[in-house]
Amino acid sequence: MSFSEKREMFSKEKILKDVSLFAYNTFGLGGKAKYFCAPESVNEVIEVIEYANKESIPYFILGNGSKLLISDKGYNGLIIYTGKLKKINFTENGVYSQSGVNLQTVIDYASRRNLGGLEFLTGIPASVGGAVKMNAGAYGDEIGKHVLSVDVIEDGQLKQLSNKDCAFSYRKSNLFNKVIVGAELNLNYSDLIEKNCKYYRLKRQCSQPLGKSAGSVFKNPNGISAGALIEKLALKGKKVGGAYISHKHANFILNDGTASAKNVYDLITLVKDKIYNTFNIELKEEIIYLGEF
Repeated sequence: MSFSEKREMFSKEKILKDVSLFAYNTFGLGGKAKYFCAPESVNEVIEVIEYANKESIPYFILGNGSKLLISDKGYNGLIIYTGKLKKINFTENGVYSQSGVNLQTVIDYASRRNLGGLEFLTGIPASVGGAVKMNAGAYGDEIGKHVLSVDVIEDGQLKQLSNKDCAFSYRKSNLFNKVIVGAELNLNYSDLIEKNCKYYRLKRQCSQPLGKSAGSVFKNPNGISAGALIEKLALKGKKVGGAYISHKHANFILNDGTASAKNVYDLITLVKDKIYNTFNIELKEEIIYLGEF
């Protein structure tokens, strides 16, 4: 297929215009994407990126949007949504999953062969791609410790990166500017998977609030609990518009159903300013901002 034929296919069939994004992130916020595409294969991802680059259209790779705050103004570019990249299979070392698969789906799938190790991620509403990129973690463990390799698209080609190539660290990797399409995860035999999942699910229920949020908003600075710092300033329950700091966990900001993205952004800014002015500590966000604020 020639490039002109690919461009015509994507512009007429695959790429939608003015798509609302509030349903594509766990805050339930955000305006519209100028363009939106949901590729169904790795080849389609390569083709749509090629199209975007040829047309000089900025693009953003979107998974479950569990660590994302999208501007009320939306995104003046192309959203490439990975939700249809759902293939998953067993490997010699564990499981290979495409980037659009939910973490819980991977945990449940692996449990069919009593392969465990990821139970600490139970309840995190992230896709594999987003979790690997952000090096999602909890309770002293991180997904990066379980990654054998990551498949990315670079320069129009599918490439495989080793764990070392990814440079995983606390809530970081060097994958932020790369397009992740899959990862192989190293798992081990366990007959405690169901028990562990129940334990972590209950642990989250006891300590974390339900509702529309992006999980923990801030990274813990130098081993200090960001939530504890926020709680010391008696900011639990603090509201800006329809956004408020959870009474249950101070590192969570929730949308009460009436919030705007600007409300959340302003509340984050307020918290950062107060923490810095009081403790001389600069909090850094776990969440990513998309669009203009």
